[in-house]
Amino acid sequence: MLANKAEPACEAYAREQLQPTPLLRSFCFDSSKRAAQCHQPADQSDCLDRYRSLDDASLQAAQKCLERTCAEVPGCFAQSFGYSNPGPVPP
Repeated sequence: MLANKAEPACEAYAREQLQPTPLLRSFCFDSSKRAAQCHQPADQSDCLDRYRSLDDASLQAAQKCLERTCAEVPGCFAQSFGYSNPGPVPP
């Protein structure tokens, strides 16, 4: 039972040690602005936390998504981040 909790705790700890890069900060700022234009809630600090483990290639691909229509952004993000269910426009 303890083993089931160890892996998520270890992953969370490792992710917390990563510092947001300038590219991530730029993406989160631009994403927040785009989300507001699309009438979606956005939280830059949540974005910085949620995506801090992504590599630059994924962030650059996601940055290009912000040029798409509001309806296309979630699917584009899902493709950039490797998600199967995009959900709402991430911040």
